[in-house]
Amino acid sequence: MVARLICLLAFLAFFNPLFLWAQDVKVTAEVDPNNAMVENAPLTTTIMITHPNTLKVDPNSFILEKSPLKVEFVRDVRISPASNLLISIYQFVLKGQPKGLHILPPIRVKVGGKQYESIASTYEILDKKTPSASSPNLPPTLPSRPLPTTPSPPVQPALQLEALVDGPNPMYPGQRAKLVYRYLFSGSIELSKEYLPMLEPKGLRKIGDTEISDYTRGNLSVHEISQEVEAVDPGAFSFGPSYAEGLAYSKTKLHVEAPAITVTVKPLPTDGRPASFNGAIGNFTFKASLMGSGEVNVGDKFSLAIDISGKGVLENVPLPDLCCQPGFSGRFRSNDLPPAGEIQGTVKHFTVELRPLSEDIKEVPSIEFSYFNPEIQKYVILQSSPIPIKVNPIKTQIPDGNIPAAKSQPGENVPSNINKPALIEIEGNYVLDQASLHNQLFASWLDLLIIPLAIILLFVQIQLRRDFLKRKLQLKKEHSSEIFAQAMQTPSNSPLFFHLLNKAFLLRLVEKGELDSIDLAPENLSTQGAAGLVRAFLLNLEEIRFSGKGRIDQSLLKEAENLFHKLSLK
Repeated sequence: MVARLICLLAFLAFFNPLFLWAQDVKVTAEVDPNNAMVENAPLTTTIMITHPNTLKVDPNSFILEKSPLKVEFVRDVRISPASNLLISIYQFVLKGQPKGLHILPPIRVKVGGKQYESIASTYEILDKKTPSASSPNLPPTLPSRPLPTTPSPPVQPALQLEALVDGPNPMYPGQRAKLVYRYLFSGSIELSKEYLPMLEPKGLRKIGDTEISDYTRGNLSVHEISQEVEAVDPGAFSFGPSYAEGLAYSKTKLHVEAPAITVTVKPLPTDGRPASFNGAIGNFTFKASLMGSGEVNVGDKFSLAIDISGKGVLENVPLPDLCCQPGFSGRFRSNDLPPAGEIQGTVKHFTVELRPLSEDIKEVPSIEFSYFNPEIQKYVILQSSPIPIKVNPIKTQIPDGNIPAAKSQPGENVPSNINKPALIEIEGNYVLDQASLHNQLFASWLDLLIIPLAIILLFVQIQLRRDFLKRKLQLKKEHSSEIFAQAMQTPSNSPLFFHLLNKAFLLRLVEKGELDSIDLAPENLSTQGAAGLVRAFLLNLEEIRFSGKGRIDQSLLKEAENLFHKLSLK
């Protein structure tokens, strides 16, 4: 059965001092392909509900085509030790179907009091004479951090872990590479613990989200996890050794390790560094061209296109510093803020706006662009060709408002003199004094209104925080004794009994200071002291529950009571 990879979308919105978590619930249902998919044979169907551990699944709320559906609880599986997501697994049996393609209708269920629905899926029933391509009946593979199952069931489960760097190593600041983990495995394996430090690489900048892919290599399945990183500061950064632990369905415990990986970031050399170098790393081509007409007036704006392409991180390639290059300073004026540039395919395009300051300018000077090539470990300098332009002088303005005499046509009588218009007075001007040259604390009395407004906002904020803390203190905390009593009143053959009993013992260890959180699998508990007693009891309980070699009787319940009272708080 193909395992699912569930993604938790968490959005944290802060407004001092309140916050809100948004979490998702997903329901999937599928006819188990490990069934004998032949006509009139019963079909085991699996329902998987991914939900936060704070939301409870109502086992009596399942509905199939408007009819109540009786399901059997299989187990709860954590996505990972650091996540609060659970995958709750339920199963039910469909009656046999005739040969052909069928549709499994949507299944509805309540989670946290809200109803959710799965998506309809299809399955095919074959003729009895047609051999089934599915594998023998195996338990579903739903590890704590999901790994897909192998294409065919192997004789012996196996697990390997590889760690590697996909890209340059050593690197230079600004270069990028991928840090990769590969799980190579066969069989159905449930991961219980993993330490993958390259996914949170200290000293390197993460680029984008973690990427996950699944494929096969011979008879092994491969689950690949990669994180793209960018080198920032020089140094040697070591990650690992990395390791993972898993449990095969044959109850075989597997432990694998990958050796430590060291990523070296070398500083850029100072020898031979050109003055025009401003951080570009790779192997590039460069050109500059004029946009529009090559004729412009003094002080008017014209545009220059600068295109950079090649092998490297284009988004990190900056515009050449024109202001510091020969022929630009004092002859052209440009914007104070350089253009950010736009990446178009494999080209980074800059549009530079320039204004000529003199009619003596005959060309846009050659522009120098330099970069560091890590393959040859040298700096490379490129020059653009000069671009001819024509700069016209500024047109002469008419001084003092004088208007030239209009040319008269034959037979017209045009006055020889035109009166000069009177001067226009601009009202509202006033004389500046020395105080006008200094900043004032309060320019007007209206500014004093800021003080009471700030006091009101501060008071509202304090009141909101008090209300929040008050509501938080009013929340009733669960106590292990109450949960244990509730478990003893629950039928011992129900899934809720095992869930409550497990939670009661783990919470008792938290209350005693033995654990920091109840979000821990029993097999991960310490083997010493009180935690060791609880671990042994819960693992024995789980074996009885899933192996069918025993049953929950009064002696086991008595043993649970004795152990719980033995863990009494002091």
